Amino acid sequence: MRGHGIPDVESLRSRLSGASPHAGPWPTISVWHGTNDRTVAEANAKAIIAQWSGVHGVPSNPSSVETVDGHKRLAWRDRSGRDAIELYLIEGMGHGTPLKVASGYGHTAPYMLDVGISSTLHIARSWGLTPLSRRQPEKAGSVKPAPPHQAAHRSQWDRRADIQAVIERALRSAGLMR
Repeated sequence: MRGHGIPDVESLRSRLSGASPHAGPWPTISVWHGTNDRTVAEANAKAIIAQWSGVHGVPSNPSSVETVDGHKRLAWRDRSGRDAIELYLIEGMGHGTPLKVASGYGHTAPYMLDVGISSTLHIARSWGLTPLSRRQPEKAGSVKPAPPHQAAHRSQWDRRADIQAVIERALRSAGLMR
């Protein structure tokens, strides 16, 4: 995680290709790194991009650079014009998951950092798992708990099944599951 001993690019690409017999389109990759992260070095993010650029056939330099929610986003497009790899550099963020609490998604906690951008939301949108509309924070007093009879019928297993269904849809969408 400190960026020491990272294999060379060809070795990284060979390991990726050898890890799966997958011959179809590879999933898009989204890499997020805080510029003040003292746990994981930025060299790791660069190595991931170099590794995946081989299977996607993208150039070594980004196809586009833009600012999204105040943070730098670099994208590498494949031959079809699709953003196959993206890198978000979150200015001033340490080690953790970037959140945009004002959007109504997520709450700050250890390693859950409110930096004005939500990695989860952006990744879910790029994979087609959520609509492009933005969720707005609930107004005070407008959140109504489920009636007791409904809450009682939703067991822990039901909630886990919902999560599993979302994950399976994502894997199918990426072509990694049938």
